[in-house]
Amino acid sequence: MNWYKISQFGVPETAVSINVYPQEPLVKEVVDELERANPGYFKSQGIKEIRLNMGGPEFGHVEFDPKDPNKQKIIFIEFRNIQRAIQNAAGSASIDLNALPPEAKQAAEDYIKQEIQRQIGSTLAHERGHIYDLYSGGHDKPFGGGEFAAEQESHRMGY
Repeated sequence: MNWYKISQFGVPETAVSINVYPQEPLVKEVVDELERANPGYFKSQGIKEIRLNMGGPEFGHVEFDPKDPNKQKIIFIEFRNIQRAIQNAAGSASIDLNALPPEAKQAAEDYIKQEIQRQIGSTLAHERGHIYDLYSGGHDKPFGGGEFAAEQESHRMGY
């Protein structure tokens, strides 16, 4: 995904029917980009909602019932964990952004934003992979809906 080009696109509010609670612009941008690249990316798997910051230690998880494909499927994203991890990694470079010239500071802040968005996209694709695998015959597999399927989906989407 070309996250640096996001600002060049305008997505009408009605174009994507995935609810993100609470609203977080960075997550919404990534959801819109995934839907633009692959229309129905979430809805095709029955995912209608993405919830943020529910307090888990990981970057994301899913809620669904593999025995009831009609039950709503929800992706949970721990946005604060993702944001902290990327900012900590950037901070470990021991660079004081305020000491940089304005252009370099802006470039560094843009890079951090892009990395956060990339990780959000990777997490969304990963979590969708769990659901997709189970509902496309994975429930008959020994490890259906497991980490292998989730990682495959993340890689398939370019992360």
